[in-house]
Amino acid sequence: MIKHINLHGTDIYIYPLPDDVDPLLAQCDEYVANEINNVASLKRRKEIVMSHVMIKRHIGENAKMFHDANGAPVVEGYDCNVSISHSVTEIVLAINQYHPIGVDLENWREKLKKVASRFLSEKELRQYDTPQKLLQAWTAKEALYKIAHSPGLSFVDDIILPELGDINMSAKVNTSCGLRTFSVYFIETDAMRCLALAHPCD
Repeated sequence: MIKHINLHGTDIYIYPLPDDVDPLLAQCDEYVANEINNVASLKRRKEIVMSHVMIKRHIGENAKMFHDANGAPVVEGYDCNVSISHSVTEIVLAINQYHPIGVDLENWREKLKKVASRFLSEKELRQYDTPQKLLQAWTAKEALYKIAHSPGLSFVDDIILPELGDINMSAKVNTSCGLRTFSVYFIETDAMRCLALAHPCD
């Protein structure tokens, strides 16, 4: 089932990953077929093709997506900002006409408990201390990393999550251009799945 959510001017589209990529390739330009030509993973092939299909459907028939030097998606010839994420079974496209955004979709996995200290500070570990909160913390940090557009950030030291109970959900990121503040929104979150959107503070 395809879902559409609009949050603070950001359109978010959630699609299931297709069973097969071949029928969708007909909707793509030749360069997409070339892009997946040497990709062995079927899941990764699905993600690439579905990303291009969604860009065409929701931005424009002539829209072409590329990645900049930092790996962030860019839509050539269209004045908009996009962010893309995928889980085991779904792919998410977020579009905003006015400012950068970051989106991340994750499913719960036990590994997050083992690696929590690699992406959370000691203070954050004390607050984000249940599986659901840990999942929210991971998706938030991923979304914040994307919106900050500042490679090399430390998830532990440079991306500072909101205090739980902060009604504005204000996060801080030490970027190469200085300290910036963003809002984090959790959408359709439960104990096993979380979708996070990072957005400039109003």
